[in-house]
Order: sequence, then C-alpha cells, then structure tokens
Amino acid sequence: MINPLLITRKENAGILRRICSELNAVPREMMGEDWSLAVFLKRDLKTYLYQSHFIFDLSAFKEQGDEFVNLCAGIYYQKSDANIVIYADNCYPGDEILNKLVHNEYRCEFPRC
Repeated sequence: MINPLLITRKENAGILRRICSELNAVPREMMGEDWSLAVFLKRDLKTYLYQSHFIFDLSAFKEQGDEFVNLCAGIYYQKSDANIVIYADNCYPGDEILNKLVHNEYRCEFPRC
C-alpha cells in the first residue's frame, strides 16, 4: 500500500498531488513555508515512519544544498526502505543540488524537463 507524506508550499500542492495520483495514492499533507527538515527529523519523523513515501517540495524548506541532502540521508538512517521524492521547481538539469540528490538516488521532479 502506498501511503505518502507530502510537505509542500501551498502554491505547489496541486502539482505534488498530481505526483501522488500517479502513485495511486492520497497523501497526508503538511503545507506551509520555512519548514525545517532538521526539526522534522528530530521531532516528527518517528510519528511518520509508517509512511511509504516522503514527497518534499524543496522550496518549502529552510535547509538547502548539502544540508538538505544530508538531512534526507537521515531519513534513511531511521527508515531504510523510505522512498523520497523531491520536487525542485526552481532547479534545472545540471544544478549542483539536483546532481547530489540524483547521486544519492532520490527521485527528483522538475516541470521544465
């Protein structure tokens, strides 16, 4: 059963719901701006370990670059079978953050490709 958690900015929720529909799933949604992935890992992740997918809107998080990539790895330390999907609407193929995410085998979605 696919049971995704979606953390996004309100502006991108529709696009990310479409990704969930491609997975034939209805996500549990958390919307807002300036999310902290570090705080989520420390405080909230244990509550959501039953989720099959974590779908993150990169623009919704305070952490960017290496810090964001390393925090995503922290999810795998606590849930080795986690599926992480990153929506990176302000990134283009070849951007350093995308290269790092893809290198770590995270699925990236960006509409310009």
